[in-house]
Formats: sequence, C-alpha cells, structure tokens
Amino acid sequence: MDGSLGYVGIGTGTPGAALHVTNNVNRIGNILIDSENTNFGGSITFRRQDGMGIAVNNGNQLGVIDISGYDGSAYRTAAEILFSADGSTGASDMPGRIVFLTTPDGSASPSERMRITNAGFIGIATTTPATIFSVVGNTYFDSNLITFASSSA
Repeated sequence: MDGSLGYVGIGTGTPGAALHVTNNVNRIGNILIDSENTNFGGSITFRRQDGMGIAVNNGNQLGVIDISGYDGSAYRTAAEILFSADGSTGASDMPGRIVFLTTPDGSASPSERMRITNAGFIGIATTTPATIFSVVGNTYFDSNLITFASSSA
C-alpha cells in the first residue's frame, strides 16, 4: 500500500491506482467475482456524485471500462466503454447512455463507434441517433435486407 496516496496493491508493491491488482503467474489483473446465490450474480458498481449530495448533470461520465495494451513505451487504450448521464437528472431519475469506442490503426486515441441512448436508440457512426437504429455511412449486407411494417395495436 502506498500510504501517501492511499493506493492499495495486490500482487504489487508499487500500486499505480487506488486498487492495483497484478498476477504475473498466469494473467495480469485477473479478478473473479463469484456468487453462489441462485437469484443474483456478481456485479461491479460505478457510482458518482458531484460533491456531497449534489446530483450529476447531463453528459457527466459515470464510469469507464478501459482496455489498454503496452506499445513498448506506454500503455495505450485499444477500446473503451463509457457510461454517462444522458438527459436531465432528478429525484428518482437517472437517464443514461453507453458509448463504445475503439482506437483505429495508426492512432493513439479511441473514437466513438456506437452509442445506445437513454431512449434505447442505437447509433453507429453517429452521436445523435434519431431512430431505434441509425447508421451513418455505407452499409453492406451479405444477404437480403427484409423490411416490414408493423402496427401497434
């Protein structure tokens, strides 16, 4: 544990984050969440507030899953999943979105590839999907594209 920063290391004497888990035997950072409850599985929870009891705002990032690889000189992000507030928040109201990013070849920065909004709209190559499924750019189908109209009774 690095007492000056409050970092805790498991498998390392030099933690680089609040919790740094290293296992050099088989895998790096292998974390197992095991549940024997028949109704619930393991979970990871990200929580955020803007100060003591202050609600988050539209667009505030709530959590990130960052996947990085070492390029010979530094760790570089290959892909991320971002979780953010997506609309006006309030009492018992926390609209959210999920954004998927990947880093293109020749770049060091991830780019947004897909988004799921609080309305359930999915956007590929767009940050503002206006329908249930929005794709911007050329789309290739290797089979027949079948469309149909449905009615909501």
